[in-house]
Formats: sequence, structure tokens, C-alpha cells
Amino acid sequence: MNKVLAFLRDKAFVLVLLACIVGAAFTSVWAIRTVRDRLSENPGTADSDIAGIEEYPGLEQEEGDAQWQQPGVGVAGNVEGVPKPTPAAPAQSSASQSGSGSSSASANAEHEQEEPAAVQAPSYTSPVSGRVLTAFSGDELVYNKTLEDWRTHNGVDYACNAGESVYAPVSGTVAKAEADGNWGGVVEITAADGSVWRVCGVADAVVKAGDAVSCGQQLGRAGAIGCESLTGSHVHLEIRKNGRYIDPAEYLG
Repeated sequence: MNKVLAFLRDKAFVLVLLACIVGAAFTSVWAIRTVRDRLSENPGTADSDIAGIEEYPGLEQEEGDAQWQQPGVGVAGNVEGVPKPTPAAPAQSSASQSGSGSSSASANAEHEQEEPAAVQAPSYTSPVSGRVLTAFSGDELVYNKTLEDWRTHNGVDYACNAGESVYAPVSGTVAKAEADGNWGGVVEITAADGSVWRVCGVADAVVKAGDAVSCGQQLGRAGAIGCESLTGSHVHLEIRKNGRYIDPAEYLG
């Protein structure tokens, strides 16, 4: 008996702890069963109790909050009050916009008419078709076989046959058409830019002072040039502008 009492005394703490655990388990089972029974009897009340939602008397949810909620759109998108998109009209091609193309053509024609006409460069030509015998010397002195001296050559000598046609090297007005003792028959033409073209060695001139001539128009026939007679049959061309001689090669190449 003493052994039993001693055992119980030693194990008293353990027994008390076991008793507490058993009591707690029993209480939990009872609480769960009670809640389950209440749920089955009154689901609405239980929802508010479980969720902790409290209802306050005199306070109601404002209906205006619903205005901030956008209506849901179904699969077909048919929601009352929501405007339906209008299909865009197909873009017209440039051909259809311009009709048969007459508008575009007329616009191009007007544009072409507005553009200023291209200014044609003045034309020049050699008075005869022969090669150059003596070139322009500028300030350099060259020997003149006929006069047997050194002097500047202020023009260009073009070879030709005696009696060959001589042509106007530029368009302009004839300022002089007369014989000169040293240069034979001389025809001077004043061009539009004010330059004076002097063709020497022209016999049987067919133009006179005051005549308007065109580039390439016949002036007469090739004759003799007294001061350059040993050079051979040729025509001498000089150009003066603003009081000075200009190399004809600048115009005729």
C-alpha cells in the first residue's frame, strides 16, 4: 500500500497534466459540435458572426457608389448605352480621287506653265570652217611675215579657200560693212551684250550697216587681207568688249 501511495505521489504532476489535456480536448470537441449545429440551423446569422461583420443601426450603404462601377461587357459586347464603333470607310485610291486622271494632268500642266521658260544661251559659230592658222596672242608679240615686224595678234585667223562663203559668227546688228586698205572687206556686228565682232577679209558683202543678222547668216565671200597676205587665204576675226580685245576662243572654243 505504501508503494502505491509513493507511486501516486511521484506521478501526481504527470496525472494532473494528462487530465488538463483530456479536458481541453473535450472542450474543443464540444465547441466544434456547437458551431456546426448553429450553422445548420441559421446560416445567415452564422455568416455574420464568423466573418465578424457588424451591422450598425441607422447606417445604410450609399447607392451612389454603384455609379463608379463600369458595366460588364459580355462576349458579344452588347451593352446598353455603350456606343458601338463605326467601321472605317475604305480609303480611296489616288486613282479614284483624281477620277480619270485629268485633274492630275491639268495640275502638272499648270505647274509646267508656271515654270519660267529656259533662257537659251546665245549661239556662236566660226565665220568659216577651216582650222586656226594664227591664234590670239594677247599681250605677247608675234612675228608678222607680211609686215616683217613683231606685233600683237588681236584676233584669230581661220583658214579657208578664196571665194568661200563667210558667215556671221554671232547674231546682232551690222555696225559697219566697208573696205579697209589693210584688212580688205570688213563687217562689224554689235551683239546683244555690247561686244563688237569684226570679220576681216570679206569680199562681195551682202549686208550693210543697220541690218539685223542671225548667227550663221552669210555675210559675203572670202577675199584678201593685205596686212596678212603671206599667211595664206583666211578670214581674220576680232572681238572687242568694254574697250579691250577678247580671245575669240572663249566663245568659239
